[in-house]
Amino acid sequence: MQLTVISATIGVAIALACAWYCRRLALEKGRRVLLWTVLGLVLTVIAVPVLVLLPEAAAATVESSEPDAGV
Repeated sequence: MQLTVISATIGVAIALACAWYCRRLALEKGRRVLLWTVLGLVLTVIAVPVLVLLPEAAAATVESSEPDAGV
């Protein structure tokens, strides 16, 4: 019984830490904060590396909104 409570507490602590870190990274990169907080809470260690590898949101929109030079 005690081992189950300790294991659950550790799992919740890891999920909350991942959610907090995803929230912080989303703020820095200009991504949707609520979405990445929930993903960090649910997907824990999967969401963090995905968010780290994503480019900043402003950089992605600038590249796609440039007009064609050859037109």
